[in-house]
Amino acid sequence: MTDRPEDQMPDEIEALAAEYALGLLDASERAAVEARLRAEPALARAVADWQARFAAMAEAEVAPVTPPARLQAAVEARLFGPAPARLWDRVAVWRGLSALSTAVAAVAVGVAILPDSRPPALVPTPGQVPDLDSGANPPGTILLTHLVPIEGSGLGLAATRDPDGRLQLRRVAGGPTPGRAQQAWLIPGAGAAPIPLGLLGDEPLTVFEPAPEVSALFGAGALVAISDEPPGGSPTGQPTGAILALGTLVAL
Repeated sequence: MTDRPEDQMPDEIEALAAEYALGLLDASERAAVEARLRAEPALARAVADWQARFAAMAEAEVAPVTPPARLQAAVEARLFGPAPARLWDRVAVWRGLSALSTAVAAVAVGVAILPDSRPPALVPTPGQVPDLDSGANPPGTILLTHLVPIEGSGLGLAATRDPDGRLQLRRVAGGPTPGRAQQAWLIPGAGAAPIPLGLLGDEPLTVFEPAPEVSALFGAGALVAISDEPPGGSPTGQPTGAILALGTLVAL
């Protein structure tokens, strides 16, 4: 590793990010990279990109695992609580959460391979259900997630909330839906109504700049979701179509 991070060229940053994502660094090197992630958005984005690439490879090569019934019940209980569901206003839509078994149990920010060498800060406790009530993080916090496809949609995305508040969504699987719109939503906590973020573009990368009052709601444990909508987006301000992809934000 270079002693002076500011002297590193883009190719060196990419190589370091790939080694970190694969878990090839020793403990001291890993700690050094993690110390730089908060201060170096370029390195953080490179890490997120490599994690997304490796996750897409793993999703293509690893057979799906049927989750136990208790996992879905625990997730829905955390999302909805004892009261009737307000999220999407249709509980049936969330049956697609069963496809998240490996994401809940093994994937925090898109790392789905080399489980014994993943950075400890990015690995959830086995069987743990993400906490949706942890509250927003400071504006400078980097937040990451990998949005996994729901019910065979084939759409996968890597999401990064940068220190400046911008949200970057990069397609790593699937593409635009002809004649339809793919709309992004933030669900800040259990029982909260989805907040529209905007429409995904046709290009692989879409960057959103949420209003300050919306940006303040981003935090570890919040959900980012993509729904299928008519051209121009939801006419109601709330999701009207199927959930295509879903991910839980994790703070670096």
